[in-house]
Amino acid sequence: VQGNKYLILYIDYKTNFIIPYFVTRKSHLLNTFKDLYKEVTDKGHKITILQSDSESVFKDTKVEEWCQRHNIESHFSPAYFHEGNGKIERAIRTIVTAARTMMLANNAPANMWQYAITYAVKIHNRISRQSLDMRTPYEVIFSHKPDISSFIPFYAKGWVLKYKEEKTRKGKFDSVSEPCHFIGLAPQSKNAFLVRLKDGRVLTRRDCQFDEHVVPPDGNPEAIDVFDIRG
Repeated sequence: VQGNKYLILYIDYKTNFIIPYFVTRKSHLLNTFKDLYKEVTDKGHKITILQSDSESVFKDTKVEEWCQRHNIESHFSPAYFHEGNGKIERAIRTIVTAARTMMLANNAPANMWQYAITYAVKIHNRISRQSLDMRTPYEVIFSHKPDISSFIPFYAKGWVLKYKEEKTRKGKFDSVSEPCHFIGLAPQSKNAFLVRLKDGRVLTRRDCQFDEHVVPPDGNPEAIDVFDIRG
């Protein structure tokens, strides 16, 4: 939807916390690493090593020079030896599999992959881990437990209220809302990302409700739960 073609995942080796970036070209990798560096250092943390595979974009002269200026060591796994970079290789498989499963569960179109990846990462960072004494990566990084009360199935069908300027009602009893699908949550808020069915526009709204029940293959759901994003 946003024109991006490539996914770049960064993972913290200590906590397994993942941060995704999306780019139109692989050559934009350095821009994502600069953004990551600023995000990490602004929170009082430090990057000492950039571990990656041997792909040419990581060995680019500009990337290596930037890392040297910021005292970051570049480590590369041997070519064609994915096990040498196993942590992130496994994380990529986990995230992509989760995103694919969520999309198939509610018949989301393929062009929603970026939102599915982002949502899968958000969930991954909020799952407790035995290696962290049953804390979540999010909790270790931000020092407080995550709020998961707004999590609902990806691409769940819903309804969003029409704003006054958007209303094209044909009469007093015409609908005041319109159908949409849930495609994620805005950072640090309970606002929902949603795609409006009538024109395919991606919106960020709070005044919306979603049907949490995933319809089974036979098309006969046993129960319907409605989630109000306004909490």
